[in-house]
Amino acid sequence: MMSWTLLGWRVSGDVGGVSRRRNRALENPPIERCSQGQGLVEFALILPLLLLLVMGIIEFGYVFTVYSSLFNAAREGARYGVVNPKDVPGIVHRAEEKIFLADPAAVDITVAYDSGPGTSVFTDTAQVQVGDRVLVHLTYDLPTLTPAIQPIVSALHIETEAARTIATLGEEVWPPPQGEEDGEGESEEEGIGGGGAAIVLSVVADPQTVHSGDAVLFTYTVTNTGGVVLTGVTIEDGFGNVITVGDLAAGAVAVRTVTESINTTTTNSVTVTGTDPQGGTVSDNDSVTVTVIGPALELTVEVNPGVVNSGEVVTFTYTVQNTGDVDLTNVTVVDSFGTSVGPVTLGVGNTVFWRVPYRIYETTVNDVTATGTDPLGGTVSDSDSATVLVVEELDPIVIHEPLNEGGTVVTGTAHAGQTVYIRDLMDAAFPSLSVVVQPDRTFAFTGLPPLVAGHVIVVEGYGQWDSAVVSGDFDPIEIDEPLCHGSTVISGTAEPDRTVTLVITDTGYQDSTTVAADGQFTFNLPGGQPLQAGQTVGVSGYGHGDSAVVQACTSDAYIVISPQCGPSGSTVITVEGFNWPSAQGVLKQIGIHWDAYGTRVGTVNPATSHFVEEIQVDVTLGSHTVLARTEKNNGQPAGGVSAEATFLSPCPAPNLVISDLSLLTTDPISTYQPLDFSVTVANIGTKPVNNLFWVDLYSAEPTPQTAGIAWAAVSSLDAGASVPLTITFRSGFATTGTYQIWALADSWNQVAETNEEDNVGGPVTVTVSEEGTPPPTSPTGSGSIAGETWVSLTGIPVPHGRTNVWCVDEWGNVVASTVSDDEARYELSNLPVGTYTVIGETWIDGVRYSRTYYEIDVNEGE
Repeated sequence: MMSWTLLGWRVSGDVGGVSRRRNRALENPPIERCSQGQGLVEFALILPLLLLLVMGIIEFGYVFTVYSSLFNAAREGARYGVVNPKDVPGIVHRAEEKIFLADPAAVDITVAYDSGPGTSVFTDTAQVQVGDRVLVHLTYDLPTLTPAIQPIVSALHIETEAARTIATLGEEVWPPPQGEEDGEGESEEEGIGGGGAAIVLSVVADPQTVHSGDAVLFTYTVTNTGGVVLTGVTIEDGFGNVITVGDLAAGAVAVRTVTESINTTTTNSVTVTGTDPQGGTVSDNDSVTVTVIGPALELTVEVNPGVVNSGEVVTFTYTVQNTGDVDLTNVTVVDSFGTSVGPVTLGVGNTVFWRVPYRIYETTVNDVTATGTDPLGGTVSDSDSATVLVVEELDPIVIHEPLNEGGTVVTGTAHAGQTVYIRDLMDAAFPSLSVVVQPDRTFAFTGLPPLVAGHVIVVEGYGQWDSAVVSGDFDPIEIDEPLCHGSTVISGTAEPDRTVTLVITDTGYQDSTTVAADGQFTFNLPGGQPLQAGQTVGVSGYGHGDSAVVQACTSDAYIVISPQCGPSGSTVITVEGFNWPSAQGVLKQIGIHWDAYGTRVGTVNPATSHFVEEIQVDVTLGSHTVLARTEKNNGQPAGGVSAEATFLSPCPAPNLVISDLSLLTTDPISTYQPLDFSVTVANIGTKPVNNLFWVDLYSAEPTPQTAGIAWAAVSSLDAGASVPLTITFRSGFATTGTYQIWALADSWNQVAETNEEDNVGGPVTVTVSEEGTPPPTSPTGSGSIAGETWVSLTGIPVPHGRTNVWCVDEWGNVVASTVSDDEARYELSNLPVGTYTVIGETWIDGVRYSRTYYEIDVNEGE
């Protein structure tokens, strides 16, 4: 038995059955079986169409899927290009990562740029600017998938593009404008603010201007301006601080603060970094500068005079300088008298001063303070002080005259109890001795070296002085005459070994020399400065003098000019001619020429042999020539008569200055302590100093009325040379306080200089801060110490007179002093019983020679 169904027909049974049933079927065919056959025919007809439709749907889905992946790839590349527009490989890589169901290597990806829709397209990344658009264009030939389509179309061409506005060139990140259009015309709402990763940092300092060491608060504000969560956000600043922020959601803000002490102007550069979901790094940086200001001012207080009598007026000068780096306001000075001056505004480097007079009745220390306000409102200040020493009305110093040649005693009257000093202005080796004025107002310097006739002896102290000339019999001073026009030598006779001084009255020229042992003296005038007829020449010294008038000494034509020297600049020079021929024949005139023939500065038509002509010339430094010569009207020489004279600029003369003044004694300084000062004197003139001059120290600004407190002598000084001196103020200051010391070169006006106004140096400040021991009153006794002073200059000691000898007791006090005589003998008398130290000292050519003997016992009457 078998059965099966075929096209709606069912067959079953054996063979016989089949035949039988078939016959019945043929005999009676049913209508239902006819309709089934028709359906089968229709299905067979539409089946190919159905199969074609299915394959088309499959092909379309494939193409749509690939196109969508390419479209998204273009958008992803454009998104990356918004913040990294110049990273073309990165843009292509980002696009390729979004491609699926297609071989990325077979997709053509191009990156271009434009400035907006409808503008020209370019590919040069160097031209890219923020605000331009990045264009990512993809093309792909997609192979068909189904066999039914392949014979018709072997590949489908797909093309898509995405565009975004560039927000940063890779340095900053900002949200892009909304509503950018893709290449297919769709509106894209994501941008950096929506779906990209971006971060912004802001750094603020408070305050931004400070004093050194002030604390500053730095605030770091981090904003996630992108559309994705950033992880691992970290801040690192210029101080080495690393601050972990952590995760930062899109649009979130994190604020962190740091406090630092700032000592110098500082720029704090800060960087923030974070990681986007794809593992990329975003960052931003910012910086802020904190300025450190250094306000400062310096106050100087000066007083003049520093020593006064009770009730006299002194003037304090308060000088304030802004030595800082910012302007100061409300600069004010307040002194001990309660006076306030100011306020003023003082710019950087500027100086202001006030002069305030006061009447002083007692020794006074004026403590002064200056204050100012800086731009931050802070106060800056400085202090200084000055002391005015008030002395009682003191009796004047009077030397008893006459002082006789060879005398060894100088007496006089002064104020009782004061200390007075003696010196010989013409002898640097003369001892610097002092005595205390007795209660009866008398003083006496005994045991002096024999006084030298003609020398000037000065006794000074407590701001006063007196002088006297040692009298004696001298040879007169006589100038050898005649003195002739054009000569450069002046000679004569005078007392041997005495200093004589030459003065040419008309020019002010001055020089000094020592008379030779044979009584002759000679002065040689500098080159270009010969004598001129009519000048008056004087030679003086040791209270004597002589003068003579320069004669022509010739019948030849000559000229005289005046002045013969002077400063540079416009100068009127008078030219006077003598013995000139009058005009005759072709000789019509005399030409005056400056420096050389051809520079005519004047013309004379002489009617007589004498003429005077004033010429104005522009003088430069150096030597100049005035030439006068007979000439024709056309300027050609005629007659053969000419004469010359020389004009020098500047005038040859020394010029003494104090080039250095400093205190050698170190702090702390006590009252009555001897003080050593270093003083350097320089001759900046064009002529040497050939005579002795003095350098004095003063406790007030030097004036003609003030006397020095210590001094040293200089025997001579070449032009351009300088000499260092150590000057000791032996008595020191009697009270604590701040004092100012000046130095004055040529304090007794013994040198004629080019400039007489630049001899002062200083002041330097001396602060006496501790109380010392007043010098004891020297006891008296009947003992004595005697001996001789010898000096070795060549290795063989020989007697040397005029050596200072001091006797010092066990406590270091000087109890007696004297000077060895011309035979090198000395004696220290009236010493009480005790053990002493004897010190000898002399100076030869600026070199100190000294020796000390210790533990010398003195017994009563020995």
